[in-house]
Amino acid sequence: MDLQTLIGIFAALAAAFFAQFGLVIQKKRVNTLEKRFAETGIKKAYAADPVWLLAIFMNVVLAVICNSVANAKIGIALSVPIFNGGIVFLVIGLVLICKEKLTKLNYFAVFLLVAGLILAGCGDVTGTPTVSVFKENLIPFALFMGALFVLALAAFLIQKKFSKPMMIALGVLAGCFMTLNLLMGQIIPLAVEAAAAKEWLWAAVFVALIVFFGGAGTLGNIFCNQKAFKNGNAINYLPIVIAIQNILPVIVGVFVLRQEIGRVFCFYPGLLLIIAGAVLLSDMQADAA
Repeated sequence: MDLQTLIGIFAALAAAFFAQFGLVIQKKRVNTLEKRFAETGIKKAYAADPVWLLAIFMNVVLAVICNSVANAKIGIALSVPIFNGGIVFLVIGLVLICKEKLTKLNYFAVFLLVAGLILAGCGDVTGTPTVSVFKENLIPFALFMGALFVLALAAFLIQKKFSKPMMIALGVLAGCFMTLNLLMGQIIPLAVEAAAAKEWLWAAVFVALIVFFGGAGTLGNIFCNQKAFKNGNAINYLPIVIAIQNILPVIVGVFVLRQEIGRVFCFYPGLLLIIAGAVLLSDMQADAA
């Protein structure tokens, strides 16, 4: 494993740490502030609290920066599973900061996550996406985006018209929106590369994609989460989201951005273990949200 790969893996783990610990600190601070507001009768905006602002900064800014570095070093096919496997940081934060107790099933899920992270990291994923690689694969990228749109549209119509499969359809739809957010993290390094090379047209295209992926992904996730948590249990929703947001970015990395997986017997079992561990921790994720 070369230095660039190690840096990329470390950056993906750092992104997961900032995203998950920022979420935990935000949850803890909101609970503390609401209790204080109830006791004093004086309510202030969350934005006036420096700890809450620090949590938001960790979750939004630092996580995005580290995720962009990870994508630039190791590509989306490897960085996304490692980032998602970083849910273990959420568990650690909930235990240390929010004083939650782990069940035997939780411990088993953490074991699966750690094992999955190790296996995926040893998958020998090569081929860092660049602007030239992106240009060469415009047709596969367009086909993927078209398929993603069709999948998202079908899920949207199903969740709107049918009640029984609504939670599954919402999970698929949220996974599609999460894929857009994760793709944004891959596009950011390409925009930086294009700007550095003074390819201004491509830089503008990448910036437009970043704005679209980030905006649509974020707003779409808010819609899906609100509707899902109002109409059903998280355990019926989050596992679908987890599976989709792990699998689709790997498809992008391998079949669109032409990353190669040297040890498939390590990477894909690792990916499955990460998905399984995250699914088992779905309730804890919902509690932290």
